[in-house]
Amino acid sequence: MACAVGRQLPLSLTYTPDHVIQSVTGAESVDVEIAVTDSRPDKIALGKLSPGFVSFITHDDVIQVVKSGVESEMINRGFEVAPGNVLVLIDLGEIKVLVSQPFMSFQPTFVARAAVIMRAQVKGKTGATLFSTQMSGAASLTTHDETATALSQRALDYAIDNAVRNLVSDPAFIKALLATRQP
Repeated sequence: MACAVGRQLPLSLTYTPDHVIQSVTGAESVDVEIAVTDSRPDKIALGKLSPGFVSFITHDDVIQVVKSGVESEMINRGFEVAPGNVLVLIDLGEIKVLVSQPFMSFQPTFVARAAVIMRAQVKGKTGATLFSTQMSGAASLTTHDETATALSQRALDYAIDNAVRNLVSDPAFIKALLATRQP
């Protein structure tokens, strides 16, 4: 690892929609607009390989990755994604990964721990807050079959998937959306 001092390894983040979803009764009469902001101080830094000075970065539009993930989940549940009844505001507070190599052996083993923390609000047409929460997603993966970069990317993707799914499967979140139904 000494030869990698100061090195930045780029990761490409993705969101994989959940394919086993039931439609929400009444969702078809709710138009959901989704807005995502990123309050992380460093928009490209994602974490590091420890020990050492190798950092993971992204040039992806993280806002778009999360927004398209939430939109996919809303559509899959039967909601319309369009301005109208309700606004879902999501603020990304943290997206990080830490990879370590705890075991020295003939097969290098890597452990990746990733976390995503976001704040979500549901606002009605009047601007009233109908729902507010902090949601997180996490992943912890171990492998000796992948590179640290591949493992980091997979762990971050899982953490993003987990955070989005935790939000869209929250009964209070769905209830707030359905409270804005138009006849």
